[in-house]
Amino acid sequence: MPLKFCANLSFMFQEAPVLLDRYNLAKCAGFKAVECANPYEYPIEQVVKAKEDACLEQILINTPINSVNKELGYAALGPNYQNKFMQGIHKALEYAKALKCSVVHIMSGIVECPAQNNKKYLIENLRAVKPLFEGANITGVIEAINPHSVKNYYLNSYDTAVEVINEVGSPNIRLLMDIYHLQRIKGDLSISVEKLLPYTSHVQIAQVPGRQEPNSAGELDYKYLLGLLESCSYGGYVGLEYHPAGDTRAGLNWITEFGYTLNH
Repeated sequence: MPLKFCANLSFMFQEAPVLLDRYNLAKCAGFKAVECANPYEYPIEQVVKAKEDACLEQILINTPINSVNKELGYAALGPNYQNKFMQGIHKALEYAKALKCSVVHIMSGIVECPAQNNKKYLIENLRAVKPLFEGANITGVIEAINPHSVKNYYLNSYDTAVEVINEVGSPNIRLLMDIYHLQRIKGDLSISVEKLLPYTSHVQIAQVPGRQEPNSAGELDYKYLLGLLESCSYGGYVGLEYHPAGDTRAGLNWITEFGYTLNH
């Protein structure tokens, strides 16, 4: 099954300072699909127009965060954050429905001194919202983020992520497997990817450690890893969540170098 790639507009096409303008840049580069972390600084109508004018499919958005207060989500936080968590879920689903977006990344949050209760809060919160995702036919995904990139992010273990998904027990609550984070958290990628794919609805990639193009110098052989995803019949999108080393479009040469195309 040929792999499908989507541009992450929060990382790529920074040649345009405004997110809305990056939709057209992605189209001109040949993409048919995009993802982004935070569309909420713009009214829904403007984001929908940018997406539709560029004839792109929106694959993924994140739940809202408060970057000023360094609050990267609320799903694993306690009862004091319940209102913020639910408000964020409703806002994310509102945008996702308007954008015809099929995947929402549910952010777990920053926890300086994690305890067993945080896992309980995460499970309870995901159980509480799973009917909303099931009713909207949208998949909520959780992501393990390595502590080198985001200090004190609660969900920094793939083992915990799988345990939480199994506890929630919904086909609409799944895993976002970012291979950049997976390498920095767990490694042993051939085995790890195969074990995690049955739980996975979205994949993201970037080179380690620099988080740049997959063919840049680093620890990972992405020609092999992308071939592994193909051989495992991964049918979802591969999100390009990397910082281009230079011009975004020029850096896309790795796609043809690895034998792929954006014309899926």
